[in-house]
Amino acid sequence: MNKIIKYTLALGFIGFLTQSCEKQADATYWEDYYTPPVPPTPEEFTPDWSDSFSNFDKWETLVNDGEGEIKLGNDPDATWTQSDNGLNVVALGGWHHRITATQVKDDFVAEIKIRINSSNADFPKAGLFVGNIGGDVPRMWLGLDNWGGTNSVYRFVPDGPEWANFGPEDFDVHQWQVLKITKVGSKLSVFINGILSHELEDDAVLKIEGNIGLSVEGADVDVAYFRVNNFYDDFMNLDAWGPKPSPASTWSTETKGLKVFARSGWHHRAVTDMVAENFIAEFKLKLHDALGTYPKAGIMIGGLGGDVPRLIYGLDNYDGSSTVVKFIQGRPDGEWHNLDVDGLNVNEWQVLRVKKEGNTLVFYKDGLEYYREQGDHILGIQGQLGIIVEGCEADYDYISYKAI
Repeated sequence: MNKIIKYTLALGFIGFLTQSCEKQADATYWEDYYTPPVPPTPEEFTPDWSDSFSNFDKWETLVNDGEGEIKLGNDPDATWTQSDNGLNVVALGGWHHRITATQVKDDFVAEIKIRINSSNADFPKAGLFVGNIGGDVPRMWLGLDNWGGTNSVYRFVPDGPEWANFGPEDFDVHQWQVLKITKVGSKLSVFINGILSHELEDDAVLKIEGNIGLSVEGADVDVAYFRVNNFYDDFMNLDAWGPKPSPASTWSTETKGLKVFARSGWHHRAVTDMVAENFIAEFKLKLHDALGTYPKAGIMIGGLGGDVPRLIYGLDNYDGSSTVVKFIQGRPDGEWHNLDVDGLNVNEWQVLRVKKEGNTLVFYKDGLEYYREQGDHILGIQGQLGIIVEGCEADYDYISYKAI
C-alpha cells in the first residue's frame, strides 16, 4: 500500500514539473498581472528641454482653434459674412447651420430676399426658421429647396402636415426670390414675389413662436434683406445676429505656467517638436471647472487637426471619476482605457510621466511606475508632442522631454 502511494505521488510531481516547464504565450498588454517594483523606487531623468511656460513660443495651436475659426454661429461648418449682395452664407451638409436676430410670438409677418448660388451637399436649402436652435427641430422652416434640382419653395411645420414643396412654373432658386410668410392665429400664408402660393390652417401653426433667424444647408447662399414685423436688416454689418463668435479654446501664459480654457470636443490642441523613436515626456497638471461632459487634459503624440493622435495621456474627470486616461491607437482590446491610481485627485497638482522604449510604454506618477504596456501597437507612437484639453480648464506647470 505504501509503495502505491509513493508511486502515485511521484507521478503527480513529475506531471507538475512537466506542466510548469511549458512555454506560456506572451501577453500583448500587462495590466492584468503586472505589479510595480516593491518597495517603489522613484526614477529620475534629466530632460533635453523643459518648458515652464513663461511664454507660448515653443507651441503652435492648431488651425481649428485659431482666430480664423471663430465664426458667427460658433459653427465650424458654416460662414456668415457681409458682402456686396448683403449676407453671404456657405454651409456644408446638415440642417443645424443657423443664426438668429429676434423673436416672434402670436401673429407676425416675416420676409426675406434670397437666392442659392451653388450646392455642395445632397439637400441644398436655405431660408428662415422659427423656434428651437441647435440640433432641435424648429417650429417652422420656410426657404428655397434645390434637392435634385427641384427648384421649389419648401415649408416645414412639425406636429402638423410637415413637408410641402410648391412654387410657380419655371421657378428658379438661383435667381433672387422674395419669400413672405404671415401667421394669423392658426393660419399660415406663404407669398412668393408678392403672390399667394400656399396656405396652411392647423393647430400646429399656433405653436410657431420663439427665435427667428436664417437656416442654410449644403449651399452657398446670398440674402439681400431680412424683415420681421418692425425689425429690418440689409446686412450692412452682422451686429444684430447671434450666437456671437467666441473662441473654442484660449491658451494663456500671463500668470505662472499655462492656463487653458477649452469647450467640449477633443480638437483643442497645441503642438511642438517631433518625438524621437524612444523618449520620455513628463508634465505637471491639474483640472478645474468642468465645461463639458468629458473633461480631460494631458499630452498627445502624433496626429493633427481632426486626425486621431497616436497617444493621449492625462487626467480625466468624467462624472467626477478622478482617473488617469490613456488612448493608444491600435490597442488590441480597446483604445481608450482609464486607470485608477492611489492618491489621484485631478483638481490637485499631479506629476505624470510616460516613457516609450521599443515596444514598451511605462507610465509614472510622481516618478513611481504604476503601469506598463507592450506590443507592436506601441511602435507606431511617433509624431509631434502636443497638449490636448477638452471640456474644462486646465493648468500646466511645466512639460519636460528627453530623447533616449
